[in-house]
Amino acid sequence: MFAQLIIAVVPPAPAPADFKTAITTFFTSLTTIGTSVGLVVATFFVLIGGFLYMTANGNVRSLDRAKTCIICALVGLGIVLTANVIAQLVSTALGA
Repeated sequence: MFAQLIIAVVPPAPAPADFKTAITTFFTSLTTIGTSVGLVVATFFVLIGGFLYMTANGNVRSLDRAKTCIICALVGLGIVLTANVIAQLVSTALGA
C-alpha cells in the first residue's frame, strides 16, 4: 500500500534530453532574473547617489559619499553584466 502511494506521488525521472532542456531553461531564467534584479538595484543606487550629490551643498564629505555611491553602483553593474556575458559564453560553449 505504501509503495503504491509513493509511486503515485513521485513522477518518473525525465529522459536525459528533457533533463538537459530543463536545466538549460532553468539556468537561462536564473541569469535573466539575476541580471534584471542587478540592473534595477544599480539604477536605484545611481539615483540615490545623484540625489546625494545634488543635495550636498558643497559639503566635501557628502560629495565624497555621493561619488562613492555612484561608483560602487557602476562597479556592481559592470560585475552583473560581466557575469551575464560569461554565463552566455559558457552556455554557448556547452552547446545549450
